[in-house]
Amino acid sequence: MVPSYSWVVVCSPIVLRIPHQSHHQRSVMVPLDLMSPNDCGVIVEMDGDPCFLKRLEEIGIQVGCNLRMVCPGSPCMVCIEGKRLSLRLDQHAEIYVCPLANPPADPSSPLEGSV
Repeated sequence: MVPSYSWVVVCSPIVLRIPHQSHHQRSVMVPLDLMSPNDCGVIVEMDGDPCFLKRLEEIGIQVGCNLRMVCPGSPCMVCIEGKRLSLRLDQHAEIYVCPLANPPADPSSPLEGSV
């Protein structure tokens, strides 16, 4: 009889952030869940379960990309590169955003070239 084995994969939390951030940039970071409708920003840090962060990156949510909050809450709806995505982060990840000083005039625009 061949013994059966079960494997447990443990993912420890990691932090992804934009390199070479100044202290000033870090002081204006806000969690994604504190953004109001039509607020725009750039993702500057992502923290949480590496498996979950990898999945977020696969669907286009990654450090350095522009986003616009469409509808806050849990789940929230964000617009990234003209695509609307619904996110329920819960305890799996935290996304920090640096608000943009000059968001696009048209809130339905995909935010191209706004950084």
